[in-house]
Amino acid sequence: MNDLLKVFTKNNIKILQFISSETTHIRDIAEKTQTSPATVHQAIALFKKLDFVSEKKVKNRKLISVNQKSVTLKKIKSLLNIN
Repeated sequence: MNDLLKVFTKNNIKILQFISSETTHIRDIAEKTQTSPATVHQAIALFKKLDFVSEKKVKNRKLISVNQKSVTLKKIKSLLNIN
């Protein structure tokens, strides 16, 4: 439950909004959301722990995509008005 509270920070919400629209890698997320790669990495680690995202390795990059099957994520996205 405590991890779920960590989702609701300004940066984590920005990151969640961005990755909801496309599959991308950590550096691109950091650039588009104007946050540091370290912050994005921490957010992605939290999201993976909560099963909100999946990670796929392509060459030397990890592509991050939203787990569409996560019921909790669907509820959070509807709460935050994220499509």
